[in-house]
Amino acid sequence: MKVSTILYSCMMTGFILGTFSCGSRGRPAVLVNSEGAMFRGGLGRTGVAVLAGDEGAQAQLLTEPRQLAWRFSAGSPIHSSPVVAGGLVYFGTIGGSLFAVDEETGVECWRHRTGGAIESSPAVAGGVLYFGSNDGYVYALDALTGSLRWRFRTGHNVASSPAVAGGMVYCGASDGHLYALDAATGSERWRFETAGGVVSSPALADGIVYFGCLHGFFHALDAASGKLRWRVEVGDAFISTPAIVDGVLYVGGQDRRLYALDAESGVVRWSFLVDTREGWISSSPAVTGELVLFGSMDFSFYALDREEGTLAWEFATDSRAFSSPLVSGSVVCFGSDDGHLYALDAATGDEIWRFAAESKVSASPVLSGNRLFLACYGGYLYALEERPSL
Repeated sequence: MKVSTILYSCMMTGFILGTFSCGSRGRPAVLVNSEGAMFRGGLGRTGVAVLAGDEGAQAQLLTEPRQLAWRFSAGSPIHSSPVVAGGLVYFGTIGGSLFAVDEETGVECWRHRTGGAIESSPAVAGGVLYFGSNDGYVYALDALTGSLRWRFRTGHNVASSPAVAGGMVYCGASDGHLYALDAATGSERWRFETAGGVVSSPALADGIVYFGCLHGFFHALDAASGKLRWRVEVGDAFISTPAIVDGVLYVGGQDRRLYALDAESGVVRWSFLVDTREGWISSSPAVTGELVLFGSMDFSFYALDREEGTLAWEFATDSRAFSSPLVSGSVVCFGSDDGHLYALDAATGDEIWRFAAESKVSASPVLSGNRLFLACYGGYLYALEERPSL
């Protein structure tokens, strides 16, 4: 595996002209976890944007319609959700390349090619980029240069998005295992065998790692040892990634139910049935103080009361809502296979604005500073910015 020579040529051109800057740090990053940047924002996978340096304060940046700042063509479909760290936007493609693009300019800084499609969303921590590929490897790259630090061979595809905490990388694979790897070396610390493939991404809280598998089991493991704390069978299969807030796990199932599970015991506190034949929930929920928000394959997006699990509102799209939502203040954003990114009032479900992409949007949007980044299956990465005041 070789890092593209684009990095070298871009750097040399920039040094000669004296203008190059890959990875601008001029605007505040939006993160929800000091461990690093990762799918759904952090270890709890809540999907709620928080301004770095302002702990607990939600960003209020999406209430006005957006305009295109730049568009980058990756030349291959994008299912991997982007993450932003250190002025770079990272994402993978079905063609098997992991890209780093400058968030200010949309210029490619480097790419790293793997031997399989990349559906996994990357995680960045301590200057290292971690992700999985369907060639069966978990990769660790230098986040600035894209050079290979290590790679670890699993037994099958790795669509699960890594979580990084306490010097360990946690990631599932379709071989039916959840792996815990040393973040510095890639050596295996432990593995846990499940009844089915693990494409859901793990969430962590209070030293416990939580995840579901494709045979309907949901697990809680000790993060340090991999020892089973509890396991419950509550659905057909889990593709959705759990979010954990205040001791409760929220996760969607392929049995058309959104579950709220007690994090201590796995007991079901409530479940909500999407009462349509195609109501599978692959979208990973976003969780606010009052609501649980998620998309469904039945062409709808839902908001539930967080305490009771009752329907607060429903919004109809023109196709499946696989994309996992992002909440910023009073606004929730998500993509649809109808080719749009929607921005809705989180309290009411009223549409505020929408953005038309070239094709379906199955990846999840991410916010950094005042820019919103999203990717579409047509192979484009978009940067959207606020429209200037008249």
